[in-house]
Amino acid sequence: MPTALWIPLVMASLSISGAPLFAGFGAKVLTLSYLTSWQSIAMNIAATGTAILYAKFIFLPHGKSENLEERPTLKPGFWLAMLLLIGGLLIANGVYLPAYTLSNILKVLGIIVVGWSAHVVVFQRSILNLPRALERFEHLIGIMTLMLIFLFWIVFAFGLFSWESI
Repeated sequence: MPTALWIPLVMASLSISGAPLFAGFGAKVLTLSYLTSWQSIAMNIAATGTAILYAKFIFLPHGKSENLEERPTLKPGFWLAMLLLIGGLLIANGVYLPAYTLSNILKVLGIIVVGWSAHVVVFQRSILNLPRALERFEHLIGIMTLMLIFLFWIVFAFGLFSWESI
């Protein structure tokens, strides 16, 4: 993977992992401030899982490809989209500045370090082979559509029950 493509991928992965200086940090800290203690524990476990999951993008091999045929050609529109997306992640970071306390920063960095360590020590070494048929685009769209319908009906059902109780 070319380094120029790897850098925006790492920045987006850091944001969703909740790293400071990105929008994900403020969102996670703000969310944690409204949770009870048991919910906070569950959220921290989920945050560690997010760090494990997105570590695979951060530890991707990158650099210049020797084979010119392997290099992806990136169109100018791609860089405009990357500039807007990464710029949004950085600008949205300034929305919740009270999140930047030493304890919040250390907590989030600790979660990220634990997640990355788990990725390198455990998950990067394990091999899970899934059938390639599951990765076909049509199947992914179909599964996402079924999940969206399922979530719609859950919200609809709970909406009916909550209105009836009023």
